[in-house]
Formats: sequence, C-alpha cells, structure tokens
Amino acid sequence: MLTLTEGATEVIHELVGDRAGAGLRIYSQHPDGEGLQLGLTISDSPEPTDEVVEQAGCHVFVDEQVVPLLDGRTLDARPVEGERVEFSFVG
Repeated sequence: MLTLTEGATEVIHELVGDRAGAGLRIYSQHPDGEGLQLGLTISDSPEPTDEVVEQAGCHVFVDEQVVPLLDGRTLDARPVEGERVEFSFVG
C-alpha cells in the first residue's frame, strides 16, 4: 500500500482545501498499458475502482492500474518556486 510523508499530507490538504471527501487522484495517462506516465489531479471523490489511501485526514485515490506499481512506495511532496508543487515517489 502507498504511504504518505508529512510533506505530502500538508501539500494535499492545501490543494484540497475545505472540499470534504476530496483528495489527490493518481492515475495512468496510458490506459492501454504502454509506458508509464502518471497523472495527478484533485478529485472530489474516487472512481469506483480506485484504491483509497487515507492518512492524517488526507485522501489519495489510486487508479487500479497504478496500485501494483506504487505498492510499498511513499509519496512525498514539497512546494517549489511560485505556487508549484513537486511530487516524488520513494522506495
């Protein structure tokens, strides 16, 4: 299962704001399975087949195609110049 750093939960809380039940959604941008390019978006709710990760009051919705790739990894995030955020996977 995917875990989150404190930095990731702080950034996701900031991005989601006061939208109850909303979270960060991680999905494959190649639905045909060719190559790996992940997409990240803020979503009001998970898709029916998403795995939901809850940590420190934070929600992350992981597309079923991506779950095996992120199993055992940790999501980190940090603010960078301006209002940009950099996400990375560790492990």
